[in-house]
Amino acid sequence: MELKIENLSKSFGDVKALNHINYTFTPGVYGILGPNGAGKSTLINLITNNLVRQEGRILWNGQEILKGNKEYRRILGYMPQQQGCYEDFTAGAFLMYMAHLKGLVKRAAKNRTQELLEVFHLEQARHKRIGGFSGGMKQRLLLAQALLNDPELLILDEPTAGVDPEERIHIRNYISQIATNRVVLLATHIVSDIEAAAKEILIMKSGEVAESGEPGALIAKVGSYVWKVETAEADLPGIQAEYLISSIRKSEGGLSLKVISEKPPRGAVLDHAAVNLDDVYLYYITYQK
Repeated sequence: MELKIENLSKSFGDVKALNHINYTFTPGVYGILGPNGAGKSTLINLITNNLVRQEGRILWNGQEILKGNKEYRRILGYMPQQQGCYEDFTAGAFLMYMAHLKGLVKRAAKNRTQELLEVFHLEQARHKRIGGFSGGMKQRLLLAQALLNDPELLILDEPTAGVDPEERIHIRNYISQIATNRVVLLATHIVSDIEAAAKEILIMKSGEVAESGEPGALIAKVGSYVWKVETAEADLPGIQAEYLISSIRKSEGGLSLKVISEKPPRGAVLDHAAVNLDDVYLYYITYQK
């Protein structure tokens, strides 16, 4: 099971949204991190064949997806960023309708609909109109429809946007649980969504992959640039003007800062134990030009 991206590029007018992306995905969760405009959604829309590419190839198990589009659709599950639900449908009717479009027979569709409504805590809303749902409920319903056909390739674009903390944790845990036998691409700007679950992380910036690798390896790589600085509150504006600060905490003597810098600030000590993926993200997106 392999998704391979080769030399993939896409422009919108003079804007290069993707610039010669190359990557190979195998079973597991891949976190795709980046700010708005980094190219995450463009990459996803090309992989789902919702955009026409200008250069490059996309291969599923060695076959170009354009040549086997019907078969590719059968193994694909996609949750878009925008909430494009049918507002007059009930949750149950919406999932049954989407199951029909995906080619599920009626009995299988009913069983899978019931299972996913339970998984995402929507069983009590089965007969309620989607138009009355909260944003978080709509997100969970969109995720459920992406899983109806038990896809081998699952693509999620900002899946936990607007979801409350308890449901966000539940969704993360469920995705981790099912990812052992499928390829899962999870695009987000919420680092905590992929910190524990991701097999590998791609950090995207200006249409390119700025860095990629296993979470532990990325943290180790950036660890030499994360410093702890103890300072008085009055000195904070000057430090902020000169350095990238990833966290500020009150301490007995004033403030304890986590500073990202390739050169040690005055009076700083390395803080390897405190380094996390937020620091990695800030280093590649903000610090590195």
